[in-house]
Order: sequence, then C-alpha cells, then structure tokens
Amino acid sequence: RLCTGVRRMTTLNDSGLGSVVRPNDETPVTSKVQKRPLVRTNGKTPIGSAKKRKLTIDRDRSKWLSFELNVPSDDFLMKETIESESVEIEGSKWSLVVLRRRNDELNTIMMETNVQCVVPSPAWCAKCKIEMEIVTDERTFRKSFDCTITWSSNSRGLALDWRKCFFRGGKITAKLLVTRVCNKYLNFPDFTDPYETGIDELFVGDRPLYVDKSLLSMHSSFFSRLFSTSNGPYRLEGRVEDVVATLQTVYPQKGVIDDSNACTIAVLAKEFEFWETLERCEKFLLGSNKFSIVEKIEASLRCQMHALLSQCSEHLASIDDIMKVIGSKPDGFEASEATKAYLFDLIVPLYKKTTIEEVEV
Repeated sequence: RLCTGVRRMTTLNDSGLGSVVRPNDETPVTSKVQKRPLVRTNGKTPIGSAKKRKLTIDRDRSKWLSFELNVPSDDFLMKETIESESVEIEGSKWSLVVLRRRNDELNTIMMETNVQCVVPSPAWCAKCKIEMEIVTDERTFRKSFDCTITWSSNSRGLALDWRKCFFRGGKITAKLLVTRVCNKYLNFPDFTDPYETGIDELFVGDRPLYVDKSLLSMHSSFFSRLFSTSNGPYRLEGRVEDVVATLQTVYPQKGVIDDSNACTIAVLAKEFEFWETLERCEKFLLGSNKFSIVEKIEASLRCQMHALLSQCSEHLASIDDIMKVIGSKPDGFEASEATKAYLFDLIVPLYKKTTIEEVEV
C-alpha cells in the first residue's frame, strides 16, 4: 500500500511530469510518466471513459483547512529519517517526512523532503496547496504545489543535494492548505441521475435515489420482495450516505469497502441480503487492524459473520485476554447485550477450568 510510501519519492505534478529541484542550478529534472493506453471498442469511445467530476479549488479561502508542519533540521544530522507530528483531515493523516537517500547517478547523498498523506481508501482524494520552505545555512528553498492527493499519488516534495546544503540551525517547514476533500470515487454513481443508474425512485427519508429495480432484484431477495409487493413509493430507513455506499457495491463499478465503512456496509448488506457484499465485508474485516475486537464481535454477531467471530475467539483464549477487552471496570463496559453475553459465555468455562486446577493442586 502507498501509505508506506516513505521509501519512495513521489513528486508528480498535475501535468503528468515528475520533478526534482536541484539547488546548484535549480533546473527541474523531468521525465514523462507513461500513460495507460485506452482500449477503444468502436474507434470513438474509449472503455472506462465514464463521466468524472473534476475536483476544483474552493474559491472561499475562509473555508480552507490550514496546517503548518515542521521538523528541526538539526535532527537530520543524527537520523536518517525524521517525521513531523501528523494532522488528521477527514480520515487522512498528513505529515512532513525528511530522509537521506544515496543517489548513485550523482554520487551524492540527497535529502528528500515530502509532505505525505496516508490516504484511507481508493475512494478518497483531496485538492490542496502545499507551500514548502527549507532554510539552510546558505540559502532558502521554496516550492509550492497545486495538486490533487489521491491513493495513487499521495505525496509531494523536493530532493536537495546534501553536499551543497548544510542544515545546522535551519528549519524545514511545509504549509498545507486543503481546499476540497472528496470521500468517494469521482466516477462512482451517487444515484441522483436517472440517466446513469436507473429511472426507479427509492426514497431514503425525503431524498429520492434513482435505481434500477431489475438490477437490485437480481442481487437481492430483499429488494425483489420490496419491489414486487407494491407499486411504490419505495422507502428505506437509515442515512443516505450509508445506503448509497452499500448500493454502489452491487453496481458495475463495485464500490469500495474500507476502514471508513466496512461495518456500516456489512449491517446494510445483511438487511438488504447482498450476500456477495457481506462476504466482501467479512473478508476485509478479517484482514483489518483498524477495528477493536469489540467492534468486530458486534459486527460478526449482528451480521452472522462466522469466520470473523471465530477469529475474535482465538484472540480471547484466556481470562486475561477477555479482561483486557472489558477493562478494569466491568460495570462501565459499553457494548451491546449480545456482545456482553458472548464474552460471558467465553469467560465462564475459563473460570471453571481455573478453579478445578487450583483444587487439584
């Protein structure tokens, strides 16, 4: 995953060129990035050329999120990698990362300075401005980026020649201005356009979603019954955003399941009888470390995800393991009654076993 990208230097700009600033002559070194060829079906329309909403800069500067990231350059003399404190923006985590890397071609040590974003999912992107300033003993370097941060391009930065720049007493600062954040694929359906997703109205609260009854009925017995028992209007309960994210998983684009929505989508997938989607959620949760064991137990009991529940049981093999989950004050333990009953059923046999062993000793 690209969130481990401190090992690589990504400086792609919006023109599709990579650039590195060299302090001796400040001439950018550029190299073309090969574009994936488009396969054409009829000589006119390329496959995958779905409508995309361009993420533009918000004109109202008062709404911009502004952060300053700093690292003391003296630390750089003793450490190969230094990183600033991180800031969180709508599920993403941003930091300023500085590291030394040898450049065999130039026979020197390069100092790479990146503003790096840990992107929560492929469905997330942000429009931002990054203003970077590096103060050395000799001079000050400044570079600004007007860019879109995405899953595939999650950092911007500079590379400076270590021989020509000394950093004693200097500072490395990056000012981060985030102007727009989008939490879904730009070409995923939002069910507001009947020409895109279907002409049938499905209401969540007062908001209509335009769907294809045949497609949903094919994927779900729940929707098959809903659409066959009346002529409408068809209504669902819940948050519009959660319903949209769940419906996206059965449309051709196959919506993303990630740390921000896996449990929510699992619950709705169980309700809507989207069994393939529920299986995808369980598979994701089995491999995720972002959820607490209580959250996983809650989801597995509510959605009957047996493999996930079995995994949770393996991590609760002793009384100490269970007490770490419950905490020092069992009366204040917050969980559903089903989860409390499940933990009780696990801990009682362990207490009995411990008591028997003590008596035998």
